[in-house]
Amino acid sequence: MGISPEQEYISRFLSGDSYAFNLLVKRWQIPVYEVAYRYIGNEQDAKDISQNTFIKAYKNLKKLKNNESFSIWIYRIAVNLCKDELKKRKKRKHSSLDQISSKNEPVLKDTADVKPEFEENIIKKDIREIINSAVNSLSDEQKEVLILKEYQGLKFREIAEILKISENTAKSRMYYALKNIKTTFKKLNLDKEVF
Repeated sequence: MGISPEQEYISRFLSGDSYAFNLLVKRWQIPVYEVAYRYIGNEQDAKDISQNTFIKAYKNLKKLKNNESFSIWIYRIAVNLCKDELKKRKKRKHSSLDQISSKNEPVLKDTADVKPEFEENIIKKDIREIINSAVNSLSDEQKEVLILKEYQGLKFREIAEILKISENTAKSRMYYALKNIKTTFKKLNLDKEVF
């Protein structure tokens, strides 16, 4: 079995080829950003966390013991930075839920001339916001497992490694995350439409 692109880039970087790190960033910038955005719910903060993730990775890549675990390692850095950001927000008395609920969406007064596609897009946007709000209302432990499993498609074994928890704990957190989201949808009478 050949070596992965990550292993090749890391080996080149550790041998003095600084451009190889740019290739790692290019390969991983979207997954890292997606985790940060789903976790934090704010585009600018997600960009900052992504950038800080790669800065931290650049400084510490020599400490990575097993090249095969780069994906676990980079996700762990991103998740930990997201947790730090949420702690800072709590200290400032802000949360992503407050930001979502404080948005004032314009109300359409005359819907007679609204095109069906436009209505459909508004409905999809509303459902996305409800889902994001439900995800953001989860505990941090449940939210991080849900994001890594559902949005990143990771296996429970990988999630357990990233979060330094047991596989059964990861599965349990996922179960309760889905249960809590379903409860939120039931309260809003959306459970039949979404599930």
